[in-house]
Amino acid sequence: MRHHWLVQGLIANWIASLAVVSGAAAIAYLSGEGSPLVTPILRGLSVMALSLLCIVLARSLFGVRPTTAGERVRIWLDHAGAATKALDAPELMFHYHVTLNGKIFTIGQFKKNPEFIHFHTDLSFTEADNNALMKLPGGLPGVIRSLRIYLALKEVGHSGVVPPLSKIVLTKRILIGRDFNADKFIDALFQIESALNLVWALITPEKDLVPKASTKG
Repeated sequence: MRHHWLVQGLIANWIASLAVVSGAAAIAYLSGEGSPLVTPILRGLSVMALSLLCIVLARSLFGVRPTTAGERVRIWLDHAGAATKALDAPELMFHYHVTLNGKIFTIGQFKKNPEFIHFHTDLSFTEADNNALMKLPGGLPGVIRSLRIYLALKEVGHSGVVPPLSKIVLTKRILIGRDFNADKFIDALFQIESALNLVWALITPEKDLVPKASTKG
C-alpha cells in the first residue's frame, strides 16, 4: 500500500488516545474511591509524558524527514566514499549522480512522491554483446532467465530483460519512515550495487565483453 505509513500513524494515534482515555478513567475512579494510588500514578504518567515529549522533540530535530532527506543522503554518500555530483531535475527534490566502487548510479526523490528515495542504474548492450551472450552456456535465453531469477531474489526492480538485450534498468526505492537512517540507506545502496555486480557476472563472456553502465538518470 502506497501510503501505509499514513495508516500506521493513524493507528498509533488511536492507540495513544485510547490509552490516555483509559488512564484518565482509572485515575478518576481511584480518586473517587479515595485510593492512595492516585498520586504515584499521576507522577508516573507525568514522567512518561515528559519522556514521550523528549522523544518527539529528538525525532523532529535529528530524525530524517522528506524535506531534509537530500542533505542527509549527501552526507551518508560522502561517508561511504562515493563520488557525488548534484544534477538539475525540476521534477525532483534532489538528484545525485553517484560513483561507487566504479559503478554509476543516480539517486533522487520525486516531488510528486516525496516519501521515497529512488535508486537507478542501467546497462546498455550492442548487437555484438548479444552475439557474445549467445555463445554462453544456455545462450541468451538462459542468461535472461538467470537474470530474472537473481534480480527477483535481490528484490531489485528491473526492466529491459528481454531478448535481444538493449538496456537493462535496475531500480530500488526506500521509504523515508520513522526507522529510516544511514544504515538502511547504505544497505539499499549496496543492495543495488550487488545486483549490478551480479548482472555483470552473468553477462560477462570469457573475453570480458562488459557493457558499460549508463551515466543517464
